[in-house]
Amino acid sequence: YRKREVWKDVDASQIAGLAISSGTSQFSLQNSPMGWGDRTQDRFDSTAVNESAAALAGLKAERFVADKDAKLDLYGLAKPRRVIVVTQRGQPPKILQIGGDVGGTGGKQVYARVEEPGRGDVFVLSESDTAKLMRDRAAYLLKK
Repeated sequence: YRKREVWKDVDASQIAGLAISSGTSQFSLQNSPMGWGDRTQDRFDSTAVNESAAALAGLKAERFVADKDAKLDLYGLAKPRRVIVVTQRGQPPKILQIGGDVGGTGGKQVYARVEEPGRGDVFVLSESDTAKLMRDRAAYLLKK
């Protein structure tokens, strides 16, 4: 038996920022008393950002595909498609790398790993978590 929890000590209410990079696209969101925002004047949908923050806080592996010494290129993780850095008050940053699509899922599930010393495991994200964590910046903007 293995716990599906992929990291500990992530509390959605304590997340101070998310830095998301996908290829050449990068954006950062900071949580403030006024809500989620970045350095632009754009307004962000707190509900959408909070959904992603909650997904990160409760992140569980759908299943593990490698326990250690994974061949990252097989899972699209040698050059991750997306990297999410979670910063929290009083905690070191947590880094999630997202790789290629899981075959047979039509892109609804992806391979992922936590970038942390001593970790070599690779796991599959659920369809729900994949949808929330693969959103682009436009999906977080408040609809006018």
